[in-house]
Amino acid sequence: MRNCLGAHNSISSQRRLILPLQVGLSPIVIHGAGPQLNKRLEDAGVEPNFVEGIRVTDSKTLEVAREIFYNENIRLVEALEKAGTRARPIIGTAAGRYQDKIPTAY
Repeated sequence: MRNCLGAHNSISSQRRLILPLQVGLSPIVIHGAGPQLNKRLEDAGVEPNFVEGIRVTDSKTLEVAREIFYNENIRLVEALEKAGTRARPIIGTAAGRYQDKIPTAY
């Protein structure tokens, strides 16, 4: 969220999401939380592992990541609701897994 729309509570971010609603669209926001995850892992003494830019997620990292992404999701929804925009979280653990064990150029 911070990388593409700015901070959750910024007026600019909120306007970018409110405008589509005003013209009848229903935007879906897919957010990340990489910087927050990295900070929490660093504070916990967990060294992030990246292979060719892709995070390798062990069980400890996954545990922390689930908490961080959940919290960021709720913060984003609350900020949008406070700004007068109807927003709802989609919460759950994706069943998908990164299957490609061979590094690619994508």
